[in-house]
Amino acid sequence: MSQILIVDDDVLFLQAICAETDFAAIGFSQVHTASSAQEARAILEGRSIDVLLCDIEMPGESGLDLLRWMQERQLPVVTILLTCYSSFDYAQRAIRLGVFDYVLKPVRSELLCARLKQALAQATGSAENDAGGGSENDLIEQIRRYVEQNIHTELTREQIGRDFFMNPDYIARLFRQQTEQSLNDYIRNRRIERAKKLLRDTNLPVSLICTKVGYSYNSYFFHTFKQVAGMSPSEYRKTQSEA
Repeated sequence: MSQILIVDDDVLFLQAICAETDFAAIGFSQVHTASSAQEARAILEGRSIDVLLCDIEMPGESGLDLLRWMQERQLPVVTILLTCYSSFDYAQRAIRLGVFDYVLKPVRSELLCARLKQALAQATGSAENDAGGGSENDLIEQIRRYVEQNIHTELTREQIGRDFFMNPDYIARLFRQQTEQSLNDYIRNRRIERAKKLLRDTNLPVSLICTKVGYSYNSYFFHTFKQVAGMSPSEYRKTQSEA
């Protein structure tokens, strides 16, 4: 019987997350809520909590204060922190306190469910790891589709993080782990593949193709294309027309 504790001083947020999330489908048999670190401590002392979902910014004692208290007592709880700020300082302190992950608010329901499945798999150490891996694969596929749909924009991992309501450093790390390729390299390669297709299949000027694949400056596009393809865009178009 897996149990989750959700801690947030925003009562409306607590009500919304409980209403919108199918915790039973994730694998939790009991859901507890607390609106302060003090309430959370009482539940943690009286219940066998597997996963903690906790806001960082709370009046009085913060989520980090609660984590330190848990660490002192060596409570075996897998923790996901919620924050409104993509702060590297928060991330550093959370890592030192043994946090499993932290996500940005507001968080999409499907992405939160994926994180909770992974946290539960980490807590139980059971075959649910397969489900966690599946959730990670789903996220990577969502990111790939997002890149394809937005290849004409100046894509950055910060932009992707904002649109997925997730820490961009976590997204980049997970992408590299799952694909053995950095997110930046993947975006660059997809831009060049799209440019090649436009060079082959259209008569569009190279300067227009440059903007259609997300580059603001022709010189940077030319440099990147030659670095990846081994020739300039014009040379590539010529070789394709002669083939």
